[in-house]
Amino acid sequence: MLIRLLVLATLLVLVGRIVRLLVRTPPLRKQESPPPSLVQDPVCGLYIEPQTAKESIEQEGKRIYFCSSSCARQFKTGRGVLTSGPSDRTEG
Repeated sequence: MLIRLLVLATLLVLVGRIVRLLVRTPPLRKQESPPPSLVQDPVCGLYIEPQTAKESIEQEGKRIYFCSSSCARQFKTGRGVLTSGPSDRTEG
């Protein structure tokens, strides 16, 4: 009985691995470059077009764009700056 359970468990593991290989999606690229016309909101990381930005501010000679008033408010209070990724995607 124990041998049958071990064989069944092994078969289930193998079938699971085969299914995962068959339905596996290609890995995501780490850092895809956005189109040059887009800028990154430094709070949430969303790429937006400067023309459609809800708010923007001038800081150290650069224009920083935000997708929402909430992101702009968080940035101004210093509570929501990205800590990873390209957060310097500003236009200026």
